[in-house]
Amino acid sequence: MSIPPTPRTLNPSLAKDLETICLKCLEREPFKRYSTTLELAEELDRFTTGEPIRARPITGLERAWRWCRRRPVVAGLIAGLFLSLSAGLLGVTFFWRQAERSANVARQSLYRSQMNLASVHLNNGDISGVREMLNRVATDPDVSRLRGFAWNYFDRQIAPVTPVANQGEPVTDVAISRDGDICASIGREPQIRVWDTRTGELVRSLVVDDELVFQSIDFSPTTMHLASGSVDGFVRIWNPLQDGRVMQQMQHGPRVVLVRFSPDGKRVLAAGISGAIRIWNVVDGTLLAELPTGKRGVTKEVRFSDDGKKVTVATEDGHLRVWDLERFKTDLQPELEFDSARKLEVIALSADGNLVAAGNYQGVLTLQTPGNSETFTHESFWGQIGDIEFLPGTPLLVVASIDGKLHFFDTDRQQVIRSLDTHALSAGLLARSANGKSLVVGSGDGSVTLVKLEGLTTPTILWRDEPVRDLEFLSGGTRLVATYDSDVPQIWNLETGESKPFAMGAAVTVKSVSAQPNGKLLAGGGREPNVVLWDVDSLAVVRELPIPPTGARSVQFSPLGRRLAVATRRGPVHIYLATNWDKPPVEVASSGKVNALTFSIDEQLLAIASENGNVELFDADSGALRESSIKVKSEPTALQFCDAGRVLAIGTTIGEIHLWETSSRRMWIVIKGHTARINVLAMLPNSQTLISAGRDKDLKLWDVPTGELIAPLAGHHRQIFSLAVTPDGQTIASGSLEGDIRIWNGGRK
Repeated sequence: MSIPPTPRTLNPSLAKDLETICLKCLEREPFKRYSTTLELAEELDRFTTGEPIRARPITGLERAWRWCRRRPVVAGLIAGLFLSLSAGLLGVTFFWRQAERSANVARQSLYRSQMNLASVHLNNGDISGVREMLNRVATDPDVSRLRGFAWNYFDRQIAPVTPVANQGEPVTDVAISRDGDICASIGREPQIRVWDTRTGELVRSLVVDDELVFQSIDFSPTTMHLASGSVDGFVRIWNPLQDGRVMQQMQHGPRVVLVRFSPDGKRVLAAGISGAIRIWNVVDGTLLAELPTGKRGVTKEVRFSDDGKKVTVATEDGHLRVWDLERFKTDLQPELEFDSARKLEVIALSADGNLVAAGNYQGVLTLQTPGNSETFTHESFWGQIGDIEFLPGTPLLVVASIDGKLHFFDTDRQQVIRSLDTHALSAGLLARSANGKSLVVGSGDGSVTLVKLEGLTTPTILWRDEPVRDLEFLSGGTRLVATYDSDVPQIWNLETGESKPFAMGAAVTVKSVSAQPNGKLLAGGGREPNVVLWDVDSLAVVRELPIPPTGARSVQFSPLGRRLAVATRRGPVHIYLATNWDKPPVEVASSGKVNALTFSIDEQLLAIASENGNVELFDADSGALRESSIKVKSEPTALQFCDAGRVLAIGTTIGEIHLWETSSRRMWIVIKGHTARINVLAMLPNSQTLISAGRDKDLKLWDVPTGELIAPLAGHHRQIFSLAVTPDGQTIASGSLEGDIRIWNGGRK
């Protein structure tokens, strides 16, 4: 018996086609059926070959599938090609993203290295080096977007300082024109170089002969004339913008070491290595007066008063004589004689003539009113004082010193308010333009530098003669609260540099202060059994919170201002709810005496560092211990949550910064940040930049995700105890053992 063939199973779509053909053949209406047998045959032929039938349209996807079934080899090749391209594209995308991440890491490292170099150049007084580092960042489109606090700070520091030129040998004197547009410099070579301060181009070299060396130069305050004194004993008058010829010359006699124009530009005086000081008429070279120097010592400086009626002569032994030129016609004796400073180097006169400033080799600055035996003496860390100049219309005295800086000294408050790095390899030489807008600085490395004085009268250093213990910015960032050893907090106005104490209520000692973020309160505590809350606008006492009799070691508002933590000196930490001060505080029992505390960004955790070496994390609501103690190999001294709360930074007594990752519960980076104890940590608002400071006197900015140094900021001479950051992150304040508060502005200009 024969076995019937196994029926072939049709593809569902083909079975549907066959059904459609049959149904069309059975339609009742003739016009709906196939019109001819040929049409039916063609339709059946399409069905048997797998092509789409006309009686039932199909989708594009089904059409493609049928094409693949008819041409499996070609379809397989196309599919393979497509899969290969897809895999290749995925691979390229993956490696491109990896390369982009690596490039981004490289760009960030490049930015940080350039900021470190900028800091080194700034500390060495190399303004050109700082500017080169900043320009490298600014001109690179990929790196420039990384510019942050450090770049802006360095840019602000060098903005007033413009390198003009370098004459290739140590500068021995400088002069600047009345409008500051040109300056002149001399060295050991027999020429005077005249420079355009706007472009740095050499305007002209003034030469008498190939061997004559110049000793002193000075621009007229009323014209573009330049006076020079030289080793041949002549005083010469030049017009360097016109030509290189001498307009007028007067024979002084001995080698001329100083020349000075009178304020009206009509007279010029000359002082030699010995003999009288002579005053000449600039126009015709007539000798007008000879002031006897006597045998008191070598003449170091001679200055006209601002009205031109008097001349002050200073000798190396610190003796000063004031000559009234009108009276001198009938009386050859000086009007006034007094001693100012021993081994005097330079002097300057205030505009009204009522104050004489003198500087010496040891860095001692002396201020004295002529005829008054009382003097003020400022013994600095500067070292040898090279030159000094009063700024007209201000109480400021600019001091150039061997440390490579210009120090702006406020003679009213008797303190430095700002310092700029401007020179190297010498104590520096100064000349001030007659319009009072510019200074030119000559340096031992051959450089000539222009300093624009506009804006430099705003203080960046606030002095008080006692250690600064804590700092806090008030709303707006223009007022700063500082606590001192004297227990009386001061409010500093950053725009004027003035300070005043404020009423403290029941707390007669305040060591620690904290301002409420986005709020209206300032909290402070000290040795008394209470913490005081002040209104930040009026500084009136709002409330007093009782604490144990031992007093408060530290007070700290949470980042959102909803809680206040108070670390008592020998007891628990109290956490107050700022929305309900009447509610009893939550008590947190730390395992030892508290060194530091800080809230997490979300205010859910309170981290406490103790003297016993533990760092503990507590629930801010209940006070319960949330985590086992974090152990560090030396005593923890400072704490700061950063990177949106994902990292807890721990500063230690040996200068290390430990970055503890809150999610993995592990110490993932240990930074060898400082050479000695870290006293304080703070954070910029971006939560990616950590600030540290301590005994080694430098502030350091760190990139938290990588643990790399962004830049060190140098300026303090003794260890730093306190840091504060404005809410916008544009300004940092730091206070030290010496009593100076330094303001670091990293905002865009």
